[in-house]
Amino acid sequence: MPVTIQIQNFKGGVGKTTTSINLAASLAGKGKKVLVVDLDHQGNTTKGLGYAVKDTTPTIFHVLKDIDFDFIGAVATVRENLDLIPSDSRTAGLEDILHSMPRREEMLKIKLAGASDWDVIILDCPPAHGLIHLNALLFAEYIIFPVTPEVWSYDGLEGVLGSIKRMQKYFNYKPTILGALPTIVDERYSLTDQVRDLLEQTFGKDKLLTPIRTDAKLKNSQKKGQTIFEFAPRSRAAEDYDRLADDVLRRVGLKKKARGK
Repeated sequence: MPVTIQIQNFKGGVGKTTTSINLAASLAGKGKKVLVVDLDHQGNTTKGLGYAVKDTTPTIFHVLKDIDFDFIGAVATVRENLDLIPSDSRTAGLEDILHSMPRREEMLKIKLAGASDWDVIILDCPPAHGLIHLNALLFAEYIIFPVTPEVWSYDGLEGVLGSIKRMQKYFNYKPTILGALPTIVDERYSLTDQVRDLLEQTFGKDKLLTPIRTDAKLKNSQKKGQTIFEFAPRSRAAEDYDRLADDVLRRVGLKKKARGK
């Protein structure tokens, strides 16, 4: 079965989408077959990968609202070794639809139970508590917390940790914390060190993932619908996300060699 990872923080603007796109792209470039599931109704991961959703395009909305819809019908190949289940504004309506369903917190787990064709599945999660968030918690084996060097970013992280505790109480399950991911890191500012110290106190030094340095090329790449490896392959952001992918592979026990070799 694939390694399943959710990218989560209740604070927006911390690099969830950027990480989902570029971690997935780096893993795909290392020969891993990757599926990205865009769970955010803003569809920024979908757009950031250059995939256009039309009115007739199957999305995660169709996967979760209809128990008889095979998720494979919504899978689009967007790069070599990289597939996507897209999202758009319709996904916002899932909260109401899921509310009336039995096992409403487990629909993602139920619908993607047969997703065995990939090495890694990455979930880009919305920055809010709700049924989609709970579905991600119950589906993913691992969780990565992107955190920027600001107090509000850490507060958003604390909200997710509280949610995990409640889910463990009621469902007897919680994802393994793969690590906290410092993003938009600028060593010139003392707050960067303060937030890093806070993360070490919360998770332990061994749970700090490879940091992502600030780089304007990241935003520009997403505007172009490109990964950082396509837009600026020699940038520090490309270097950082490539190192992060190696870090993730090591932590989840996957080898770097290509699938099937």
